[in-house]
Amino acid sequence: MTAWPAKLPAERFRVGFFFDGELAPGETIAAAALAVELLAGLDPAPALLLDGTPEIDDASGGVLQMIHGGVAGCAYGLTCLATTSAGRALARTARLPVRRYLSSP
Repeated sequence: MTAWPAKLPAERFRVGFFFDGELAPGETIAAAALAVELLAGLDPAPALLLDGTPEIDDASGGVLQMIHGGVAGCAYGLTCLATTSAGRALARTARLPVRRYLSSP
């Protein structure tokens, strides 16, 4: 699992899951879905971390997703499941902590 740097609840930005090293020549990402699970802390609605739908970026072989919010003190696990034009299913996961202040534990 990739570990991303902590974010503040007010921050909104795009994260990426990249599959370019696993795609065969001519193979592309045909569809993608993201899921969020709470790894630590209390958040009754962790899926609200996702802002909109994922974007497929054929140039980078990646899936991009806007995120925002989150509860300070929580850690989230994000999983991206990509289906390729060859019918393969590829997954990437990342851990994202949310902090009240970037220097807080």
